[in-house]
Amino acid sequence: MSGKVLRYSFMPGLLKVENGKVDALKSEIYMLFGAKYSTQKWRLRKGIKEISKTRYDEITAIFEKNGVVESDVWEIAECAK
Repeated sequence: MSGKVLRYSFMPGLLKVENGKVDALKSEIYMLFGAKYSTQKWRLRKGIKEISKTRYDEITAIFEKNGVVESDVWEIAECAK
């Protein structure tokens, strides 16, 4: 086993959203994860390790409601455990 996991970042998607909609979109994602504190929100913006398919689909749907297609939402990279 290589000791690598995948990190999913939705930051590319945030860059595609209109300025007036970014805060509402981020709030919706943070509510999905129950993130109330700035440290929790920062970790989500940094990237989510080994995200579930359900969460992946839910976040993608939030972006699609705001006109961002799935291929523009995610940056997926390998990272250390």
